[in-house]
Amino acid sequence: MPGEGGGATLTPQPRARLLGSVLAGAAFALVAFATAPVAALVSRMCWRSSGVTVPYGLALSAAGSMALVALARASSRLHGFVAGGAWLVGLAAVVRSTAGGGFLVAGDSLGWAFLVVDTVGVLAVLLWGGGRR
Repeated sequence: MPGEGGGATLTPQPRARLLGSVLAGAAFALVAFATAPVAALVSRMCWRSSGVTVPYGLALSAAGSMALVALARASSRLHGFVAGGAWLVGLAAVVRSTAGGGFLVAGDSLGWAFLVVDTVGVLAVLLWGGGRR
């Protein structure tokens, strides 16, 4: 008989649910990994008018990155951590590829602001409400 001998078996429905969860986690990870370089590029956008510079790209990159992690976390807490981790790995790949500053993350105030604001934002969304639900 199935299930005898102490071994647990999965019926087709839990297998499908597990496969769906793994595929969703992989999709969130892939999109989050690709979002970090795009966010770095978008964060460079500024509106300049009569001596005033408004870094609207920084707000857009932070909002997009945070929204992606929030969407993944709304699916499940594990998906949120997968997406947040993939975003951080993508960011590390961007920073590593531009040693000493470069096109995506320059060593200027906008580059440092991107690193701080977006990373803190993603971590805040990821870790917000850590208690049991």
